[in-house]
Parts: sequence; C-alpha cells; structure tokens
Amino acid sequence: MIVPVSAAGRAGLALAFVLSLAGPPAAAQSTNAAIEGTVTDSGGAVLPGVTITVTNEATGLTRTTVTGERGAYRVSELPPGRYQLRAELPGFAAIERSGIVLGLGSTFALNFELALASIQESVTVTGAAPIVETSQKSLETNISPA
Repeated sequence: MIVPVSAAGRAGLALAFVLSLAGPPAAAQSTNAAIEGTVTDSGGAVLPGVTITVTNEATGLTRTTVTGERGAYRVSELPPGRYQLRAELPGFAAIERSGIVLGLGSTFALNFELALASIQESVTVTGAAPIVETSQKSLETNISPA
C-alpha cells in the first residue's frame, strides 16, 4: 500500500534523514584542570577553614580557597601545567606539595593531613621592688618623753 506524502511531509522526512547522518553532538571538552581533596588532622577528623593556595610553578598564577565544613576543597579552571599546593591553618603546621602535573581536562585528587604545630611557651618574669622612699633626704625619728 502506497501512502501519498505532501511536499511539506517530504521536506520533514528529508530533514530528519540529514540530521540522523550528522550523528550525536560532540561532547564539550575542557581545556582546564582541577585539584580537589580533603584536609584532616592526624586523628582523621576533617578540618574546616584550612586555606589552600595553588601556585603554577611556571607562571606564578595563584589561586586560593578555603575548605568547607566537611574539610573538602576544589580549585577548578586551572590551565595545564606544574603546580605547588600549600595548606595552612592556625595551630597546625603548614604543609606543601610541589611538582603536581595537571593535564588537559584532568582532575587531580590530593588529600592533606595536618599535624599540630609545636607549642611555643613564653615566660615573662616581672619583679616588684619593695617600696622605698627615694625622693626625701631627711631622717625622721620619734622621741618620747621618759
């Protein structure tokens, strides 16, 4: 059985055929990279508020972020290259990693474990001298009648 098709129907079928030959759209490819991870203390507890500094060793490009409440960080939109990372939080020893190579569209996972900083003690000694009158040059005595 042959079904007649109008001109508009033929145009629609032709368009559908051409689109089917084109294939699926190409997926967008990222030209930048990312670094992500989690920061914990030596006991395994997550550390929020850690400052993460990422520096491109060749160009000096620096990006900074702070870990969230779960100790996680992510620095994205980094051009490919060799990077150095530094993690620091008051009360903890800062830690650095260098020579991290990022390629096109890659995501590098790097976790940090921060140790407590060594405790520095400061002792201040102050002494108080006994109160002595040094502004008068007279000698006073009490004499009572006998």
